[in-house]
Amino acid sequence: FTGHTHRDEFNILYKNNKGTVEAKQIEDVINLPWITQAVTPWVENNPAWRYYEVDTDTFQIMDSLNYYTQLNETFASSDEPVWEFEYSARDVYEIDWPASSPLNATYWHLVYEKMRTNATTLQTYESLSKRFSPYVKDCSEGDVCTWDICYVSSYTTEEYTACMKANPHYVDGTS
Repeated sequence: FTGHTHRDEFNILYKNNKGTVEAKQIEDVINLPWITQAVTPWVENNPAWRYYEVDTDTFQIMDSLNYYTQLNETFASSDEPVWEFEYSARDVYEIDWPASSPLNATYWHLVYEKMRTNATTLQTYESLSKRFSPYVKDCSEGDVCTWDICYVSSYTTEEYTACMKANPHYVDGTS
């Protein structure tokens, strides 16, 4: 488990990492950190929190359930924040995964593969990463969200940089 990065995201650790996204194979998956989103709304994100369903025998994560509040609606009504259910990590990406299996790095590799090949899944990831704030990018506009693919498959800054160089059509997420 790691501290928050303000976005809701994940990274997968692979053995023998290479710069291209095509080089990331399921048999090379080692592990992943669980990175939580933040309650603080820094840089275009709605606040969020999550809790984990844990198998009490193995201590494996079986699901994460995420809640968020829409600041633009909270400020407009001056009410207290309303925490809404956002998603279940087991359900949101529609991965064929046994209910008795934990959401391990292999599961997240399948999510990554689906992000690479399915524009709707990539948009889902981008929308969840900012918790449906008004600043979520429209991933149908060229390669505006494809930098996420390098991010989730790169565990270090060096790997991310190599991935971006190997895939020059990816836009860095700041533009």
